[in-house]
Order: sequence, then C-alpha cells, then structure tokens
Amino acid sequence: MTLQTIQQSDLLGRLVLDRNTTEALGRVEQLWLDPMNHQVVGMTCKLGMLQRQPLYIAWAQIHSIGADSVVVEVPVADSRMMPDEVVAIAHQEVWTDKGDRAGNLRDYRLHPPTGNVLEYWFTSNGWRGITDGLYSFLPSTVLRIGRKRLIVEEAVLQAPHQVVPGLSQRVTQIKETLSTDTLPDPQAIAQTVKKTSQQVAEQAKEKWAIAAEHVQETSQTWRTRLQSKWAQAREKLQSPPSTPPPTEPTTEVDDPFDF
Repeated sequence: MTLQTIQQSDLLGRLVLDRNTTEALGRVEQLWLDPMNHQVVGMTCKLGMLQRQPLYIAWAQIHSIGADSVVVEVPVADSRMMPDEVVAIAHQEVWTDKGDRAGNLRDYRLHPPTGNVLEYWFTSNGWRGITDGLYSFLPSTVLRIGRKRLIVEEAVLQAPHQVVPGLSQRVTQIKETLSTDTLPDPQAIAQTVKKTSQQVAEQAKEKWAIAAEHVQETSQTWRTRLQSKWAQAREKLQSPPSTPPPTEPTTEVDDPFDF
C-alpha cells in the first residue's frame, strides 16, 4: 500500500490491475465493509457492460493502491467468495439512538494497509440547526450499521466536526476576503476599460480600412476587364464583314452517255 489514508469515493471507478499478468480486471465498483469491526474486507470490480457478475477481491489480495490504479496480487481464478454480513456504504440514512433522523451517510476515510475506517462523513438535513456541508463522526460512536440505516449516538451528532464547509459558508468567506482594502481603485478600473476600448476601436477601424481598400481594388480590376471586353465587342461590330474571294467558273463537261 502506498497511501496512508484515502476516501472511499476516490477508489470508486479506479482501474484494477493484475500484478502477475498486467491485465486489467475492471474498475472498482463497490467497497464492502464489515459493519461490526468498521473494516473494509474487500471490493468488487467490473470489466465493461458484458461482465454480468462483478468480481470480488478480498482486501488482503491488494498489493498497492496508487493514484491511478489498484494493483492486486492474486489472479482472478483464486479470488475469494464475498463473505456474509458485509455492507456497502450507499447513502444510508443517519439516525440518532433517540429516533431522530440527522442526515445521510456520504463517504468515509480509511487506512489502506488495514482497511480500517477512520471516520464517517455525512450530510445533515437541517437537524438541530446543522447547516449544509460535510460532517464527520468516529466509528466508535456508531451503534449499528445496516443496509438502509445507520444509528449513531445523539450526543455526537449534536455538535459534529465539519470536514467540508457548505456553499453558504464559502460565499460568506469570499465576501469577508474581498474587503475594500484589497479591491482595486474604481478610477483605475475605468481608465483601463477606456484605454482597452480605444485600442479595440482603433484595431477595428484599421481592419475596416484594409477591407474597404481591398474591395475597391477588386472593383477597379473588374471594371477594367469589363471595359476591355466591351471595346473588343464594339470593334467587331463596327468593322465591315469580310467578302469571300470569287470562285473560278467551272466548265461543264458533256456526259458522253447523256442522250
């Protein structure tokens, strides 16, 4: 393993290579989690649309995880069967142990050498005033993980750690950064715009002048050609027609058989 931590979402879709044959086995389709131990035990990959059954590869078969691919050590024929009681993180609902829905599970960060989950990430639905963004909680606070829902201690979800700020928070940060001291002088902006407009106008005038000159030269050339053709035609009409040379009279020979 070459990475110390990685997000589950970063692995999805990554190329899977067989280290022994260098052949591509497919792309990571899903990671499978042991919910009791909060540990990734394997993954499934699929090669194109024609492969009906995804290939399951145990986590212990992974040789390394790079930036572009997952390299596995064991050939396809030796791949193990998927164990029972494993789940895939697929946007399960996050509930508190008091029966309140807090949001949806979105991702988790794991330790590649062991497959252990370091923290879970979820989005809030506004429960207890939690704003938009990504929030985290530790595996030790999870009471139960199912295929549709996940139950966490309520005390933890009341003030979760924010991993990624929401859109509204980012907009506020941008507004605070753009203070009046950092903004450029409006007069300087106006002068720059005016100067740029003048340059554009001058360039446009120059291009129009060149185009007009070209059109004028082309028109003059055609006018000269037409005048020359017209003069030649008039010359032919005014010259008298040439008379053919007189032909010599032919002497009629009497046919001796003409009676």
